[in-house]
Amino acid sequence: MIYVVLAARAVLGVVFAVALVGKLATGRGRREFVDGIGAYGVGFRWRGPVAYAVLVVELALVVALAAPGGDVVGLAAALGVLAVFTVATVRSGSAGDCHCFGAAGRGTTGSFVARNVLLMAVAAVGLGCAAVADGTPDTVGTVLAVGIGALAAVLVTRWDDLAALR
Repeated sequence: MIYVVLAARAVLGVVFAVALVGKLATGRGRREFVDGIGAYGVGFRWRGPVAYAVLVVELALVVALAAPGGDVVGLAAALGVLAVFTVATVRSGSAGDCHCFGAAGRGTTGSFVARNVLLMAVAAVGLGCAAVADGTPDTVGTVLAVGIGALAAVLVTRWDDLAALR
């Protein structure tokens, strides 16, 4: 079970790290992210502070998921944040340009919700496994679990591109 926890932490940690870097990497990405917050009903004056808060939360999640012993805190926080993001999107009906991973956002509300529900399931399974996991993982198992989690995260961060192929 400990390897499932490690893989879940890797998936979520890499997804939130890519989201954070994608929003900060270019001026265009930052502008489009901040402007895109308006689609959630946030007034112009508050878009900057809300964007800053989202970035701080994403950074905190990356740290919590990577920290030794961050199983329960990191996974529970990721589950909660993903739930809030998903509810906000469904409520506003707007994820047409979520800019979740920078300037290239183009997902639909359904695609966005499906991706987030998948990530919430990863967090929930990780939490469940953390509750019963014991022992110390070995090096090979850790490398495999984290590697598989990171690969899965790459697929998740390219979700919009994959969804557009249909």
